[in-house]
Amino acid sequence: MSYTLTLNSSNVVGSGNNTYKFNFIAGGLNAKDCEMAIGSLTIPYSWYNVSASYNNQNFTITVPIMFGTVNANGLNGAPTKTATTYSNTFVLSGFYTVSDINNSIQLWCYNNGFYLTNASGQIVYYINVSTNITSYTNMIVFTQVPSALPSGWYLPTLASPVPATYYGWGLGLPAVSATPSITFPLTGSIGSLLGFSTGTYPSITTATTSSTSSLTPIGSTVNALLCHCSLVNNNLAIPSDILDLIPINSTFGSNITYQPPFAKFIEIRDGSYSSMSITFTDQNNGNINALDSNIAMTLIIKQK
Repeated sequence: MSYTLTLNSSNVVGSGNNTYKFNFIAGGLNAKDCEMAIGSLTIPYSWYNVSASYNNQNFTITVPIMFGTVNANGLNGAPTKTATTYSNTFVLSGFYTVSDINNSIQLWCYNNGFYLTNASGQIVYYINVSTNITSYTNMIVFTQVPSALPSGWYLPTLASPVPATYYGWGLGLPAVSATPSITFPLTGSIGSLLGFSTGTYPSITTATTSSTSSLTPIGSTVNALLCHCSLVNNNLAIPSDILDLIPINSTFGSNITYQPPFAKFIEIRDGSYSSMSITFTDQNNGNINALDSNIAMTLIIKQK
């Protein structure tokens, strides 16, 4: 005798969209010499790789600026800048590839006037993050910001009036040529995702240079899903409630589909049950916080 059970978004409980509860009818399940397997699973890939739950959101960019005094209209006036650099701390949350992180940095540079336009009309950024697939590393290129505008180049266009807190190069280039820098903090750093240890890069800012990651990049914080069931007794696994492992075979925002080529049955503890819970964790048994609960799952229960 065997039974097929179906779970969907109506079964979700708690926060995080990672736990589903199934209530048995007709007096509950009387499990004696029974076992369980996943028949099929469709689950949205909807959890971030950069979030507060992973404590990997933060980094700081420092850019060289013009030292001077300006007022809200970009004219000489009360001092609003008292240093030769300006720093901004990023707190990202979402699913980010290396190119997404680079785009976020360059969007901030554009919005804040830390770019130049060359003679061909192309925007030039002075910090670029990229992946070197052949060496399994990431690289950050820091380009020296000139202290004088090259022939045919343009400064960023200022809005009118200019905010008093504006530090962009539309007000003028730095008095001393230097590169931007990135600092990965001791805690909460996005450096682990990129493969960079705690510290400030580059170590020397007086010339165009690059920094290559020295650690193994952790681009994906979740490489597989562990499916836990409150009923099963997997004596060879810790924890013993592991029902199956689901490989990730799609990209963020798409559906992960899993249909085992054969049923991998796991023993159910003998007893009577009015309900059971299914919980998904990452490959290290860490919590995942999914945005989308719209799963479709079938479970097979049969007697040995």
